[in-house]
Amino acid sequence: MENDDKIRLTPLVQLLMESVYHVKQSSLYGNALFLMLNSVVTSLLGFVFWHIMAANFTPNEVGIGSTLISLSTLLGTLSSIGLGLGLIRFVPLERNPCELVNTAFTITGIMAIICSLIYLAGLNIFAPLLKFMLKDYRLSIIFVGIIVCTSLSLIIDQSFVAARCTRFVFMKNLIVCLLKLPLPVLFFAELGGYGIFTATGMAVLMGLVVSFVFFMPLSFTSFSPRPVLKMGVVKDMLLYSFWNYIADFLIKSPGLIYPLMVPNLYGAEQGAYFYIAWMMTMVLAIIPTGLSQSLLSEGSHEPKKIAQLARKSLFMALGLSFAGVGFITMTSELLLGFFGQDYSQGGAAITRLLVIAVIPQSVNSLYMAVNQVKKRMNLVLIQAGALSIIALGMGFWMLKKTGPQGAAAAYVISHVMVALFAIRPMWKLITKKTFEQI
Repeated sequence: MENDDKIRLTPLVQLLMESVYHVKQSSLYGNALFLMLNSVVTSLLGFVFWHIMAANFTPNEVGIGSTLISLSTLLGTLSSIGLGLGLIRFVPLERNPCELVNTAFTITGIMAIICSLIYLAGLNIFAPLLKFMLKDYRLSIIFVGIIVCTSLSLIIDQSFVAARCTRFVFMKNLIVCLLKLPLPVLFFAELGGYGIFTATGMAVLMGLVVSFVFFMPLSFTSFSPRPVLKMGVVKDMLLYSFWNYIADFLIKSPGLIYPLMVPNLYGAEQGAYFYIAWMMTMVLAIIPTGLSQSLLSEGSHEPKKIAQLARKSLFMALGLSFAGVGFITMTSELLLGFFGQDYSQGGAAITRLLVIAVIPQSVNSLYMAVNQVKKRMNLVLIQAGALSIIALGMGFWMLKKTGPQGAAAAYVISHVMVALFAIRPMWKLITKKTFEQI
């Protein structure tokens, strides 16, 4: 009897071992898994970080710190003008990618200085709560420096993706997250909320130093960080980057606007329930996001194999997404209970709706990556614009009619509607007969 069980188990064990081997050997899967691991670990350490801050700083100080950190991410993203995605697409085409990468870093740094100075100049209008920075020039200088570091940190992640070295994305961000846990309490507590921001900026700076000294030379042969401004090198990339920048903003717009609409219509309490539910769902959304970035990188290196790469990515994305949706659906009340019983009661239904969107999002994200590889920017913009218009327009209407769950349902519907149009060309691509093996 035992021998029979062994005979039945052996093929299953062999199949699992072969699957693990193929994942390890495939740069498509390997890079995607590191991007997913990066998002999961940084999210978990983010919860730990804010738990420590709440225990050691007043709510007002935590509010100032979180506002400044969110602001640094926003200004850092604006400063990149989409050059990160441009690097993923154009690095494989360059004989000397180091010049392209350094030029992108230089442009991003300059844009970060300009954006942060403009923000400081209009601080009384944009955020009167933060105008204390204008009273001490040292605080303003630190602010500008942290914005520059944040923008470079964001674009260096995509440089690693371009080089198919996403393990360094994970390693760099793990270093940053671990370093920032004790820094605010140990060294910057006297600065209050600004100390939380400064400590986070110091951790980002240390991550950059480690990346420039160790990780970048391992990703790009003969790399050395230096200011380079050769517009001829990035001329073709700039237009591509700009349109991707617009598309990326349109895709992210529901996540930026929904959490503002809910509290405006239903109060801060309902806004909190929706925000936590949204953040939990976005952790699961790393599946299509990570695989689409990996597909863009791999497809840019081997554009002739885009059909096979897309097929592998789609099957993996759908398999993981169905498993993730099932897990979140069954455990949503338990997971939300970590934040309190009120969150479990107020956010569970919203979470169970939002996670469904991850399944059609897998189709949408990967189809967009295919079009980015093929430089079909008109289709990228149409898809991103349709998602944004449907999600925001229908979301606002359904939010007013049925409450926060209506906004969640609208988000799902927007992805389903766009996926219905994307699935046909995507299916045609992945079923294309080819004799190339990956």
